[in-house]
Parts: sequence; structure tokens; C-alpha cells
Amino acid sequence: MSNNCAGCPNQHKGSLFLQCCRCEDKYHHTCVNFSKELFLSLTKEYKDTWVCPTCRSKEPRLGDNSNTPIRVVAAAVPVTPQCENVTQRIKPRGRVTCESLSADTIRAIIREELDKKFDTQIRDIQVKLASLDEVLAHFNSEFEKVKSQCESQTAIITQLQRDKEELRATCTDLSQRITQAEQLSRTCNVEIQCVPENKNENVYNTVHQLANTIKCPLSDSDINYCTRIAKLNSKSPRPRSILVKFSSRRLRDNFLAGVIKFNRNHPTEKLNTSHLGYGGEKKSAVFVSEHLTLDTKRLHAEARRKAKELNYRYCWVRDGKVFLRKTDSSSYIFVKDSLVLNKLS
Repeated sequence: MSNNCAGCPNQHKGSLFLQCCRCEDKYHHTCVNFSKELFLSLTKEYKDTWVCPTCRSKEPRLGDNSNTPIRVVAAAVPVTPQCENVTQRIKPRGRVTCESLSADTIRAIIREELDKKFDTQIRDIQVKLASLDEVLAHFNSEFEKVKSQCESQTAIITQLQRDKEELRATCTDLSQRITQAEQLSRTCNVEIQCVPENKNENVYNTVHQLANTIKCPLSDSDINYCTRIAKLNSKSPRPRSILVKFSSRRLRDNFLAGVIKFNRNHPTEKLNTSHLGYGGEKKSAVFVSEHLTLDTKRLHAEARRKAKELNYRYCWVRDGKVFLRKTDSSSYIFVKDSLVLNKLS
């Protein structure tokens, strides 16, 4: 028996075909104008008694046969011819109604339609989800890299902060040591301030005049060095200070003690320019102090401002160290640095 379709040159495959009960020729369901849904809805009885268009055309026509079951089916279920070599006047025999469709057949038809409708959309969604998974995996990999880098950088920053604190403490310690070393190199020096400058002045004679005034006479061998020093603020109207380097620290301490004693014994006429032989009606006070380093001078000035702000009575320098005392009966405060001043209240 041939497997070729009697309505077209193609072979029939599968079970979607009709076999004529007379000539036993086989036809594709599309070649005899049966859709897939209509073919699936046909009963076995109808398929077993189906007659092909060729055999049906050989039957004699008796009277008016316009109202045949085949025409009723064609009117009830309009179909579109899907093969050009089959005429539209050939209609399937018998009547097909909704009662002949089982629940499983209806369910299969609905499922097939839904599959056709949503299959493409579902595939698109699956493709998009797959690409989204790839993107998320890439971002997760990049996030892990960034997280690892952040952790390593955080560890480096923490170590750098510890190193910075250690270096800061080291710098502070070294700065204090340098300041102490500089101050020790100035233990034999005094600084005389506010002495007027003259073009032809002799600072050695000025220092001797001052020593005689405070009753602490000096010989030439007692003074190793004497000169004017540059001002910290070049715009200041005050004259340059006189730096005196004594031959020993004992001489320097005696000189400073003599100045303090003179000012204490003459509260209304403290050491001024008239005692040094400078004439004129205007008298300027003359100050004698230890020769301090730049850092110690700044700390001393800051301590004086703080003492004035908090009503501390005394602020002085002894051996390059700054001290404060609020009253005569209170204990002194050693001002080591600015932190000590910030804690005062």
C-alpha cells in the first residue's frame, strides 16, 4: 500500500490522515479541507465511513441535494482551503457538532492555543532571565573584587594611621629634645629688650652701665659675646634686643637676680632708659630676661594671655621653663606645652 497522499505528491506522516472506506486512498487532513482541530474532533465512526472526494464524485445525484449533511458542516464550520489541487465544492461528509468534542479534546485544543500564544513570550522571558543571571554573576564577581580591595585598603589605612600616630609622637619627642638642647646652649645668655638703638652705640658699655645700675659689676672677661639680634617681626617698632653671653651660668643668674632685686626695691622707678644714660623726657622701660628659644617664647606669650584671661597673678620663666601661679598661696603650674594651657579653667 502506497504512503503517498492521493491529494498531493507528498507522503503522509504520522496519524493525521483520512483513509477512504471505498478506494482505501489516504489523504492529508489539510488536502480535504480539515483543520487540525476539526480532524481531532472527528469520531472513529465518522473516520471509518469517510468517503474521499473522488469516490463521492462518482455517485449519481438524485434530485435536489443542496441540503446535504456535508454542506451543513461546511456552513457550520467554515474552513479555508489549504491545498490548491482540491476544489472547494468537496466537503467532508457527515455532521460535526460541539457535542462530539470531549473534555480532553477541548482541553488539548485550549492548551495548544495557549502554547502558541505564550510560547514565544516565555522563551523571550527565559532568554532575558538567562542574560540577567549572567549580568548578576558578573556584578557579583566585580563586587567581590571591590570588597576585597576595600578590605585590603582599610587594613592599609589602619596601619598608616597607627604609623602616623607613632611618627607624631616621635616628632613631638624630638622637637622637645631639640628645644631642650637649644635652651641648654643658652643657659649663659640674657636678652635685654627695649634699649634704644644708636648708629655709633657700644653695646658693651650699655651692658656695663646696666650692671653697675643693678649693683652687679662685670669685668671684660665676664662677657664672652654681646650684640644686637634680629627681630622676630620685622615690622615691629621696638628696637632690636641685645644678646649677652656670660662666661658662666652663675654670672648670668646673678645678673638676673640683680635686675629683679632692683625693680623690687624701686617699684615706682623700675629699670628704664634713664638708668642706662639715655637722656630725654620720655623714659622707656627696659626688660631683662633669659635668652629663650623661639618655641619657648611663643609658649610664654600664650601663657601670659591665658593668665590674663583666667586672672592668674604670676607668669614667669626659670631655666627656660614657663610657670604659672594663680595666687600667693596656690601651687605653681609647670606649662610643658599648649595642652596644659587648654586644660586650665
